[in-house]
Amino acid sequence: MFASMLAMALALSLLTGAVGVPAAPPADPDIPAPGGTSDNSWNAPKTVESTEIVSAYIYTMNPGWSETLTARCYRFSVKTEDNVVTGTYVTDGGDLQTFTADRDFLTKLQQIVADGALVKYNGHARYTYGLPDDFGTTVRIEYASGEYIRFSDNQSPMMSAETLTSLAALFEGAVEK
Repeated sequence: MFASMLAMALALSLLTGAVGVPAAPPADPDIPAPGGTSDNSWNAPKTVESTEIVSAYIYTMNPGWSETLTARCYRFSVKTEDNVVTGTYVTDGGDLQTFTADRDFLTKLQQIVADGALVKYNGHARYTYGLPDDFGTTVRIEYASGEYIRFSDNQSPMMSAETLTSLAALFEGAVEK
């Protein structure tokens, strides 16, 4: 009898909201939940007419180990100022390498960008809260025409091992000259 009275009292309290446990406050929309995802993709162009790169920044995790890709993370940057091409290259655990190159370097870089079809990701911007800072991929490529390729995703690498291998070979070759 006592158990049925207790069950009836509990059911009544649940129906009336008189359980005695305060309701959780509403979530603050400005504070992301760990593991929550912000996906800010926009309708950026998926084609670029220009082939004249003036600057590029590429950071990516290694999409797969191989004999040539032995680091976990890669960061490449290059810019043109006063008709001089300068760049940097670094991997996790490695020293920052700098170089000066001729304009042919940018032509080769554009070929890698085209072969890797990186423009298809243009405008993609996804961020998952709570992941370590060195996850994913960030790409910013600016062209003389004002066109650009920009995308980022901190969940996983967004380029193939083949594209990363070509980038690493190009930048390592420029450092060695």
